[in-house]
This record gives sequence, C-alpha cells and structure tokens, in this order.
Amino acid sequence: MGLDIYTGTLTRYYSRDWKTSIQRFAEDHGKGYSRVDPDGNEYDLEPTNPEHYKEDIGQWMDYILGSLERDGGGTHDRWNDDDGCPYYTGWPDWDGFGALLMVTACNLYDEPMPPKVAKGWKYHEEPAIDMLYEDYGENMTLLSGVTWWLPLPLRFIMDASKPYGEDVRLGTVAGLKGELREINRNVWDADEETILGWGSPESLSDDWMVARMTSGESDTEELAKVTFSILHRAVRFSEEHDVPVILNF
Repeated sequence: MGLDIYTGTLTRYYSRDWKTSIQRFAEDHGKGYSRVDPDGNEYDLEPTNPEHYKEDIGQWMDYILGSLERDGGGTHDRWNDDDGCPYYTGWPDWDGFGALLMVTACNLYDEPMPPKVAKGWKYHEEPAIDMLYEDYGENMTLLSGVTWWLPLPLRFIMDASKPYGEDVRLGTVAGLKGELREINRNVWDADEETILGWGSPESLSDDWMVARMTSGESDTEELAKVTFSILHRAVRFSEEHDVPVILNF
C-alpha cells in the first residue's frame, strides 16, 4: 500500500471526510480513483457522519492525556477535534520515506548515496539505513515505528491503542519537528523558503506527479527533499491548527 501524510482532526479522519493527494489529482484530471487493501478489497471512500465518532475520540484523547499525566508528563488540554477544521495531505509514498532516511544516513556516515531509488525498494535492508536504525532507532520517531504524532509540547514515544482498538505507536509533533530540524541541519541547512519550495505546487507539477506514478525509479535526493518538505508542511499545519500528523497507509 502507498503512504500518505494526513494532518487534521481525528473525527475528520475517521469519518473519511478528506482526500489523499492522489485522489485529488485523479479527480482534478477526470480520472477514477479507488483504494484497495492487501487482500484486494476496495475501501469505501464515502464520508460518514462525524457525530458517530466524536464521543469515542474525545474519550480516547482523555485516556491518552490521563496516561501521560500519571506517567509524569504533565497536564494537557485536549487538542483540536473540530470536524470543520481544514486538513493537509501530502504523498511521499514509501520510496520517498526511504529516500529521506537514505540521504540522512549517507550524510551522517559518509556513505555513497545511490542516485536513484526504485519504487517498492526495501529501504530498511540498506546497510546505511540499518546503521541509522542501530544508532537512533529507539529514540527517533521516524525510525521507531511511530505512525501518529500528537500536537503536544513534549517528546515521547508510547505504544497504545487507537480509538477503535488497533495498535499504534505514538509520538509528538514537537519530537518530529526536532528530528526534521536536525536532519536539515546535518544534510542541507536550507532556509524556510527553500524547504517549502521543494514541495510547492510549482515543483510538484502534473508531469512530476505522473512520472512518480508511472516511473520505476526516482532521483534519490529530489525525492528526499520532497518528502522532507511534506513533513515540514505537516508540522507547520499541525502547529497552526492543533491537530495530529498521521501516516496513512
């Protein structure tokens, strides 16, 4: 399955009142769109009533915040769950996520970087990325299996259940922001305008989107920059609207 970044309220997320970047691209160009699970079953993409989810999600937020308080993480208010709040999505896909880790690892360990990465490549089997996991896997959310980052002003990694029972590893937007800052400092040292430009609509043109969807491989550095920009934009959006960042796959 592909990888999208969703940044928005949990009620909007569960009620399916949002669209992935690929879905919007397809609809804008008059194309059909569907998503299937690993067994080939098609997902129902029709939005549902957000009121069905609000109480459960509110109770889940209280549970997580209560657990943090009991563990010495301080007292925090619920974050935003207004289903009318806007959302942000970006499409790095797994090859983009791997490219970001590869560029980070190659710069950190002074290893040669492959100029291209193939769609569907098993990035976690790369020796340079394996070293990154060995050295930073326990404390870095991008390496430790975190898929939900909560908009809280502290750093932690915590295993929990999602509002409807599935297992999830949680981190915080504050932690993700710090990791992105370190990656940028070590790899590019780019300013805000440059970072935003990597993921701008002008950079991610129709031709670029089509090439990503149809080509068997992509430029490693370019793909890492696009993925970094998407995550950077997600953090900015989260801080502005007080909403979680989610890896959707």
